[in-house]
Amino acid sequence: MKFIFHGAAKEVGRSCIELITQKNRFLFDSGIKLKSITESDVVEENKQQEVEYPTWVNDLEKINAVFLSHAHLDHSGALPMFNHFGLECPIFATQATAATSDILLKDSYKIESLIKKMEYGKGNIKRIQNLIQFVNYKIRYTMPNSDVHYTYFDAGHIPGSSSVLLETEGKRILYSGDINFIDTNLMKQADTNYGEVDILITESTYGDREHTDRKETENELIESINEGLKKGPVLLPTFAVGRAQELIIMLAEKVDAPIYVDGMASSITKMYMNYGNFIKDFNEFKNAISKVEFVQDSMQRRDLMKQKGVFITTAGMLDGGPIIDYLKTLWNNKDCSLFLTGYQAEHSNGRMLLNKGRLMLENREVEFRGKFRQFDLSAHTGLTGLKNFIKKINPKKLIINHGDAPAEDNLKQYAESLGIETYEPELDDRIEIN
Repeated sequence: MKFIFHGAAKEVGRSCIELITQKNRFLFDSGIKLKSITESDVVEENKQQEVEYPTWVNDLEKINAVFLSHAHLDHSGALPMFNHFGLECPIFATQATAATSDILLKDSYKIESLIKKMEYGKGNIKRIQNLIQFVNYKIRYTMPNSDVHYTYFDAGHIPGSSSVLLETEGKRILYSGDINFIDTNLMKQADTNYGEVDILITESTYGDREHTDRKETENELIESINEGLKKGPVLLPTFAVGRAQELIIMLAEKVDAPIYVDGMASSITKMYMNYGNFIKDFNEFKNAISKVEFVQDSMQRRDLMKQKGVFITTAGMLDGGPIIDYLKTLWNNKDCSLFLTGYQAEHSNGRMLLNKGRLMLENREVEFRGKFRQFDLSAHTGLTGLKNFIKKINPKKLIINHGDAPAEDNLKQYAESLGIETYEPELDDRIEIN
């Protein structure tokens, strides 16, 4: 069998691994990568970075199946483009992944089409949804008329996220997807009861660093929010999928102020109400949702900004979405607090804020006059979790992907110290395993 790495090779983004066997061709994920903007670029509400797609996959019409780990665009975003160029196979995914990806793909198309003419259309997004075949966790499925088996396991990353165990040609191949090994407010930790694994393909996002203690970080964030509310509004720019809902649960009982949810965080949160079996404690989630108010439009947003409250809104890196509206009004307000809770990509507006205390707004660079700080609430496992994962699985062969070069290098060094044959592919590399 042969693995070809069309993305996420010494990079985070555009996950797409092609597996070629004697009888079949499969894809693990089909994502996109948002290219970084420069600090001189204009950051507007509808601005999105240029998109990098996976490197070319030959004869897409001959792919037999796509195993979709979860809905984030760096894992699902290339599917409509692939469909445009001939992909017409089953796409296996959980119901929560299917519902979430539908929202994300439509939003990605809407924003990207404002910037350039798109090769694919809305019909391709609809076709992708029609190609999805739902899977449940921990059920061993068999592809028709074949000896290929596949099982999905809860990856603990976001609702519906999965690790995929594929059995073919006498090999048991585990694709981790994005994975998390601690319980959070929203999610149970990953299920790792896979049995024996011959080939492990693992993410390595935090392969060279640890996270701060989760409970300590949450307590510090809550304390900072309550302190900020004594002066003025508190902005929580966030990722719409997973992180926004995590914050809602975390804050619902511990903040004595109105909590508002805005942007795509609203639509994803409402959608999750239909998928309670993918959430750790659905009753707690429902109770938390009852404590927040969803912002309906820009007029209401402008009115609410005049009062004290907590605003959970997209986008998490300050590069678009309703957070731009808030910043246009509040950047000069020394009583405003802004707390980042996710990764800030190099050259993003959020990274610029952390590095310089400044933002790009309406064609100019401004100094943010309020208080700001970053908190680590990652939904990826840290270095110790990855090491324990590799040691527990103890695969015959390990393939490291979905990480920057230093993270992958560090994890490779550790795996080889355990005597595991380890691969660290570059983009377009081919690995043949007999």
